Amino acid sequence: MARLWTGSALAPSSSLRSFLDAVPPRAPFRRVLMVDPAHFQVRHVINPHMQGMVGTVDTEAARNEWQQIRQTYERLGFEIIVIDGTDEYPDLVFAANQLLPFVNEHGDAALVLSHMAKLERQGEVAYLANSTLADRFAMHPLRTVLPLEGTGDGIWHPGKNLLWGGHGFRTTEEAWAEVADITGACVIPLTLVDDRMYHLDVALMPIDVNTAFSYKGAFDEESWARLQAGFPRLIEVPADEAHSGFALNGHCPDGKTLLLPAGNPQTKALAESLGLDVIELSTREFQRSGGSIFCMKNMLP
Repeated sequence: MARLWTGSALAPSSSLRSFLDAVPPRAPFRRVLMVDPAHFQVRHVINPHMQGMVGTVDTEAARNEWQQIRQTYERLGFEIIVIDGTDEYPDLVFAANQLLPFVNEHGDAALVLSHMAKLERQGEVAYLANSTLADRFAMHPLRTVLPLEGTGDGIWHPGKNLLWGGHGFRTTEEAWAEVADITGACVIPLTLVDDRMYHLDVALMPIDVNTAFSYKGAFDEESWARLQAGFPRLIEVPADEAHSGFALNGHCPDGKTLLLPAGNPQTKALAESLGLDVIELSTREFQRSGGSIFCMKNMLP
């Protein structure tokens, strides 16, 4: 089968659901990559959430928030891999962006190396690639210099060897064809249109194979139709919680537990109505930089 979806979900005869149903299964990733927050700070403005936030991070509060997230994954039974940061890259703590982990055709753990869109972050990729990860993973640099920001824009469909590929602000649509070729995964591209939701991971939060939370205003009409076809139970969160509360940057690592940024009562109620065990975690300091729970980790095979 073709790996990259190029049809229209708006067409009456759309075959997107058949495309997704034919995708082979993918085992869940059980290791969590995090970067120590010692050097985290807002030092520049490269997304709308950073406006007016330069130098405002309470570093002690940020470490406490980070520790709570780490400890939560540990309690859920995940192995944690922590990489030391560096003062040169204050955004390195957002470990979702620099790498796109996958399992290759031989069953080996591997990484697609991102090409960050913003100059301020481009050195982060080589920094992580040259860390202890180099001994554990096969590395796959992009053949082109097309912007691609890892799992910030590449969201795995639960249980499927399929990526939802966000593009529009930090990743180019053309990059997803190369990702499909490198990883062997199928990809359904999604166009982001709201610069406050500049990565897919702040606009889409999958729960299980049929369920996801999202926000319609983050996408163009075609992309929203793709999500509706891909997730029979697509639940829209309120605009204020999507924009200001980072409600969609939570993470459901096991299909039953939702790690949710604190301060999103309507999203919490929606999740609990599905029977999810909701764990609220404060990420106030990291939200100053435009990220929350999902941004601060990368799931590794």
